[in-house]
Amino acid sequence: MTPKLVTIAPSHYCEKSRWALQLANIAFIEEPHAPFFHVPAVKNAGGTRTTPILHLASETIQSSDAITEWIANHPETAWNPYGRSEYKSNITKLEIELGRKLGVLTRLMA
Repeated sequence: MTPKLVTIAPSHYCEKSRWALQLANIAFIEEPHAPFFHVPAVKNAGGTRTTPILHLASETIQSSDAITEWIANHPETAWNPYGRSEYKSNITKLEIELGRKLGVLTRLMA
């Protein structure tokens, strides 16, 4: 089964997951939805209400951070989002800070 990425626009969290999957050369199908109308699709894929979610044959991964972690641990990834292991802690802190501050402000401006 090809992974399915359920997204809404505009969402910097969905963009982050889409870009990470593309950089890792992991094939996926994107299922975009308008805000509010995404809820039934998310629930059908095994999520709650928020996007992005990555629906796999064996599990559903909800949140851009969890999707990035899954990519880092995926055996066939062409790209490791955290680089060498000694950098993971700093990269994770930066990822959270940029997502909560810069990402939200950018989305509001857009």
